Amino acid sequence: MSLLEEDEEKQVDSLLHLRINRPLYDHTTLNQEFSYEKPKTSLVNNVLTSLKPQSCYSCATSVLPVIDWLRKYKWREHILSDIISGVTVAIMHIPQGMAYGLLGNLQPVVGIYMAFFPVLVYFIFGTSRHVSMGTFAIVCLMTGKAVAAYSTPEDTLHGELDGNDTLPMYTPLQVATAVTFTVGIMQILMFFLRLGIISTLLSETLVNGFTTGAAIHVLMSQIKDLLGLKLRKRKAHHFEMIYMTIDIFSVISSPNYAAIIVSAVAIVIMWSNNEYLKPWVKKKCNMPLPIELIAVVMGSVISKYCDLAGRYGIKTVGEIPTG
Repeated sequence: MSLLEEDEEKQVDSLLHLRINRPLYDHTTLNQEFSYEKPKTSLVNNVLTSLKPQSCYSCATSVLPVIDWLRKYKWREHILSDIISGVTVAIMHIPQGMAYGLLGNLQPVVGIYMAFFPVLVYFIFGTSRHVSMGTFAIVCLMTGKAVAAYSTPEDTLHGELDGNDTLPMYTPLQVATAVTFTVGIMQILMFFLRLGIISTLLSETLVNGFTTGAAIHVLMSQIKDLLGLKLRKRKAHHFEMIYMTIDIFSVISSPNYAAIIVSAVAIVIMWSNNEYLKPWVKKKCNMPLPIELIAVVMGSVISKYCDLAGRYGIKTVGEIPTG
């Protein structure tokens, strides 16, 4: 390389360097240097700004989203599909609500009521068009635990107390109402305090563990009915799941075979519907086959006219009151 080329490279390198010198400011020094002052606002101006029509409308739509989406709803395009989906969800909630009512140690009709009213509330306050609100298995189990701990059994309520007439007696429905009312007040307070962001702190591991534990609790609470087992009543405030497992294994050698057959037939019908019948019906019709409701109706008819409770000792729901 010649000396001339080396000089040219040095000149190019010197041109590529950029040096900037400027003073370092903190927040206070910067405000003093450029004479910055915070704008003065009064309480009256703040109130007038917040009471502008745009602010009032946005506040109303954030609290009541039905005001906004119902005005933009496309009736001709969506009403038929929404009616079909609403009927489908309603049919699904009938047997599901009855089952959740039993999980909560309440009458099955209470579960049907709880499948009906939350949807109406979510219609006004909800923000998602793809969510089916309703009862939840774990919430029912937790409510059922409180009902079992603080309510008086039905046979005691209708019978006579042995010299303990002064003791307070609460029906299962009263205890469940008190629990749900208290939880509702707490959720309203969390709404006004915007505490929903706390859910973002829940890790995926915690949610997966909670879901797995919920599945185990639901299975253990239903296995006695699936096998027709008669467990002894015990009030265990701690280690209830362990005691229930011990009781199940102690009487598992004498199950009710008729109950096992009924449970197996119901499980096979549900599995066959999900795997084979549902995809075939989906190609033929927009509305899915209400197999859950069909199973409940057929089971009720067979139980009524074959006297499953009297002949085979199968535990049934019994009469469902209307109201």
